[in-house]
Amino acid sequence: MGMKEFLDKLASKDPVPGGGSVSALSGVLASCLGLMVCNLSGIPNRKLENLRSDLEDLVEKDEEAFKEVMSAYKTKNKELKNEALKKASLVPLETSEKCLEVLKELKEISKKGKKSAITDIG
Repeated sequence: MGMKEFLDKLASKDPVPGGGSVSALSGVLASCLGLMVCNLSGIPNRKLENLRSDLEDLVEKDEEAFKEVMSAYKTKNKELKNEALKKASLVPLETSEKCLEVLKELKEISKKGKKSAITDIG
């Protein structure tokens, strides 16, 4: 899905994408800005590339987890509901952990990066 389509869907009455996907997307955007500074500064950063990829996956995983919860609630199976809720709660936890790692990387990049470029991560 392209950016305009994503934003239009986000602004719609549809429940997904929602806050979890947007949180992960914010992490993706932050990692991309960090990678831009790295590229401008000639600093390779495999960790930030991996974090970007992980967060991109989490944008989708949040939507999938929400859909699983909604499907589980259509059943009368309490165990299925609990399992879906547990799985859905792990996605934002992982997102916050990855975003924290991005922030730590950005802090390091701000010390080593090209001074004229670090304002994009500051």
